[in-house]
Amino acid sequence: MYDLIDEAPSDRILLVGHGLLGALGPAAQRAGLVQWGGDRQVRLYQLPRPAFAAGTGAARGTHRPPQVAERLAELDDLESVFEEVAGQLASGATVIGLAVPGSIVATRSGRSWLERVRSIARDIAGLVEVEVWTVTAGQAALYDPTVQPIRTAS
Repeated sequence: MYDLIDEAPSDRILLVGHGLLGALGPAAQRAGLVQWGGDRQVRLYQLPRPAFAAGTGAARGTHRPPQVAERLAELDDLESVFEEVAGQLASGATVIGLAVPGSIVATRSGRSWLERVRSIARDIAGLVEVEVWTVTAGQAALYDPTVQPIRTAS
């Protein structure tokens, strides 16, 4: 379900949001994050697809809010991921950051998902200060959550 790229024997891990690694075929192995990770001896660990992204229709712009079961499955998947990451950390690994598609932080649903990921990472794996990088058109930028804060429900 999750991709832990083992070509680069390393104790450094980059968490990668869904949609950045693509199909991981031979072309993907030579380009993008996969090449970046290999060049720098960093293992890539792909996070599961966000529940809100699963509700996006084939026609551009259509969106169905996730069902309760999909939200619960997302939480279960994220908890499983960070239990595995916690095991890696206990074995001496280091998480160097989290890379997500730039489009994730452009929506309230995406920013909320990112905060859920960060919260679960902190609570389960003890990852308190994980740098988040947004990747758009192959360029990464450090994410600043204060630019577009999440409004809590009233």
